[in-house]
Amino acid sequence: MNKKEIKQFEREYAEKLEKEGLESAKALFRERFAVKCFHCGYLGPTRPPLNCANCGAYLD
Repeated sequence: MNKKEIKQFEREYAEKLEKEGLESAKALFRERFAVKCFHCGYLGPTRPPLNCANCGAYLD
């Protein structure tokens, strides 16, 4: 993501949080940044470089 895309996401996230609440804002974050692990099924952000935050499996 470049700086412009990050600023756009921050605005969308803030609007969603204000209008619809925390759960809706979290859903927006997951929609944009979550990755599903083929090993354990965890749906969420990764740890650098590209490892599952839950089980540590490499995601390519």
